Amino acid sequence: MINLHSNYNEKIAFFVCLAVSSPLDAAYSPWQQLAKADLDFIYQNLKDNHPGVIDQQNPEFNQWLENGYRQAVDSIEAVSDLDGVSTKGLPQ
Repeated sequence: MINLHSNYNEKIAFFVCLAVSSPLDAAYSPWQQLAKADLDFIYQNLKDNHPGVIDQQNPEFNQWLENGYRQAVDSIEAVSDLDGVSTKGLPQ
């Protein structure tokens, strides 16, 4: 498991290795693979470890999470460099 308190370079190295070793769509560039790995990590952690109580009778949070994830994945095509991994598709 990655130590979330490790230094920045260790995190980048981890995600680059993860992205390169992931069986993602061959059409994705390495930067797009890195962005996809980040999105998958964030999505799964929000889904599994959300700090708030999730009301199972109210599906709005899960819908928000799923819709946001799909929108983010759809924006991966715009990523072409490291800066884009964290900023593409965000409101300016």
